[in-house]
Amino acid sequence: MLEQAYTSESDDDHVAAQMTQPLTAILMNAEAALRWLSGHHADPDEARRAIERIIADGRHAAHAVRKVRYAAPEFAPGKAETKKAG
Repeated sequence: MLEQAYTSESDDDHVAAQMTQPLTAILMNAEAALRWLSGHHADPDEARRAIERIIADGRHAAHAVRKVRYAAPEFAPGKAETKKAG
């Protein structure tokens, strides 16, 4: 039982890392885009690249959420059909 608890905690840490990394990158790139759009030396090309990275990081975070969601038994594909049939 202790091993199962440890594995679950380890899995939780892994999920947290998978979510934290892209979300942190989104925030950093958004802040950079704002800096590149403001001030005397605005650089729209750099801002566009930062926004493209935000989109990619958002997709990465969404993928991580889907992986977690489908790994959870209550969200497994086909679960809704099982409840309806039962």
